[in-house]
Amino acid sequence: MSSDTLLNSNDIQRLLDACEESRDKALLLVLLDTGMKLGEVEKLTLADIKWTEKQIKIPKRRGVYGPVSEFTLDVLKDWVSSRPPASHKGVFVSLKGEPEALSSRGIDHILRTLGDKAGIGKVSARRLRNMFLNEQGTEAETEIKTTPERLDVEGKPQLSCPKKCKWVLGFLGFSFILGTLFYLFLREED
Repeated sequence: MSSDTLLNSNDIQRLLDACEESRDKALLLVLLDTGMKLGEVEKLTLADIKWTEKQIKIPKRRGVYGPVSEFTLDVLKDWVSSRPPASHKGVFVSLKGEPEALSSRGIDHILRTLGDKAGIGKVSARRLRNMFLNEQGTEAETEIKTTPERLDVEGKPQLSCPKKCKWVLGFLGFSFILGTLFYLFLREED
């Protein structure tokens, strides 16, 4: 499987089954639920998790919170309750030796190891982000298709940016709608 091919639900289940540590499962689910970049998940702190609101603040994006599923929160709670005490507030820490915040390189190593164990090849934060964006793009595409076509003064169709598309645009910090719409075309044809 190519490293840029989107993962399917069976691949995700195989990755979850390959997780031997609650930390790794929580890491995988946070990436899938939020579409965080590698550097963002590295900077994630315990204070960034809004348990009752079911949201996680996305580091490096001022005031942006991403919704997370109840399942992801449950797995995160399991990890946080068993997380070794550390001198910092990072969510994801090493399990060997003195607990230290996982670096981007450490997170990448965990994801690659899970991909190898699951037999699906290279897994990266970028690949999981593309998976998240593809799902968001599917919802935005459906909204675009159901939005009545608008015409400009010359009678040519205008590209509209419905509510879901605008949410993705703002959530990801994209400046242009084309950056958002790019993810509509990542899907493989059925």
